[in-house]
Amino acid sequence: MIRSVLSAGIGYGKAFTIEKSVTDNNKASDALIEIQHFIETKRAVYDTLERLKTQQSSDEIIGFQQAILLDQLLENEVKQKIRTKHLAAKEAFKSAIQNYIDTLSQVEDPYLKERIHDVADLSERLYLALDQKVKQRILEPIILVVEVLYPSYLFEYEPYIHGILVKEGSGLSHGVILAKERNIPVMVVNDVAIDANQYIFMDGYHSKLILNPSKKEVEGWLKSQADANNDLKQTHHPKRLYLNVSGETLIDPRYVEASDGIGLYRSEFLYFQKNAFPSVDKQVEVYGQFLKQFYPKPVIIRTYDFGDDKNPLNLGPLQRGVSDYFITYEKPFVEQLSALLVLNESYDNLKIMIPMVKGKADLLAVTSLLEKLHHKFGFSRPLPPVGVMIETEEAFMHLSDFTQAAFLSIGSNDLGKSLFQIDRSSVMDELTYAKMMVKAIEEIDQFAKHHQIPCTVCGDIASRPVALAMMLEKNIHAYSIPMPFLKEAKQIIKQSKTRI
Repeated sequence: MIRSVLSAGIGYGKAFTIEKSVTDNNKASDALIEIQHFIETKRAVYDTLERLKTQQSSDEIIGFQQAILLDQLLENEVKQKIRTKHLAAKEAFKSAIQNYIDTLSQVEDPYLKERIHDVADLSERLYLALDQKVKQRILEPIILVVEVLYPSYLFEYEPYIHGILVKEGSGLSHGVILAKERNIPVMVVNDVAIDANQYIFMDGYHSKLILNPSKKEVEGWLKSQADANNDLKQTHHPKRLYLNVSGETLIDPRYVEASDGIGLYRSEFLYFQKNAFPSVDKQVEVYGQFLKQFYPKPVIIRTYDFGDDKNPLNLGPLQRGVSDYFITYEKPFVEQLSALLVLNESYDNLKIMIPMVKGKADLLAVTSLLEKLHHKFGFSRPLPPVGVMIETEEAFMHLSDFTQAAFLSIGSNDLGKSLFQIDRSSVMDELTYAKMMVKAIEEIDQFAKHHQIPCTVCGDIASRPVALAMMLEKNIHAYSIPMPFLKEAKQIIKQSKTRI
């Protein structure tokens, strides 16, 4: 039944399937009502995209998505499925839009292949809009059951989700990354017959999945939760364990106390919650609450990191890297730096991290802009520490360019892709993957130690038990990990000390 655990943890709730919503039987009781529901929702989504479009005049991606919404063939296909197959509007649309994705999947042109993400994102946006009535009826914790975990599912249903079952997925996918940061267990399962009235207990620590558990089993789950909380209290020093965080929800105080701070705050996901850049005031509010909650422990805010499957709706094709800060979305980047400087006046535990750097010029460009803004607004405190994320082949090959960085973070996900062509869907033997990555990580760590620069390992590799044990043997000190791995990381560190 269980193929793998992508995010450890324990969850209990009622089954909730988006593809076949638990409150709909997919049969449209009135085809005309369903067709009208589809047309009205489509129009509302189009208007939302239009409002986003006014934020930036030259917008290729929004235009592409709007063209799909206006496609009469798509609308006719949805209507036909509602009338002849008696599908609800949301299911008819999901079936029809898959044709776009299938067509683009067969195209060889890399640029057109990127359109798959745009279509998939539009599909989820409209599907969830069609599903709002269902969402409003959720009154208790749920175990989300989906084919693939899209980030938009978490943004829409986060308050209710206590666990997630997927039929396919990778620990490197952004949906799973977000689930880990929210301490939500995720399991990959084979086809399981789950209906709307079933309750599910899932234990990612012990690879256990129970449908309709008994009262005794639920009581056992509650006891195991209490035992797991005690595990958080064990010491791990002198090693450092930081947390990966995104979104707006504050962290469970137990994890704040048990960790050494935030090693990676993924700020770009603030954009995806509303599909619009947050204002300066909103950023001050969100970043500020984490700086306050963790004070005096450090909080590292990574500036926007778009690209791959994280493409904003109101930006054109991205190259990823610092150049996009000054070309594609300069205004939002300036606003982000301004918000961080405002917070730096009140909190001395703020650090700023620049992703996807390639050389010294990238670090200098950002620090220069910070200095200009600092002078423009007349801030009194010195600039916060500015570090870089080593995750490109260029940065790895020219580490000496970053001797002036306040700290280094190793972005193992993109570094693995850059050095070894390990992408988010790659399937590789655990030990082979660990050996490849740890060798490169050790080289960066040794450089950092030689130049007395703090260095932290981020990304998926830091939360892999085999790889973590190997890195501990190499005397690598600091790791930024998702919350579900914190207890296990402490145990691995304890065992490592015992062996020494």
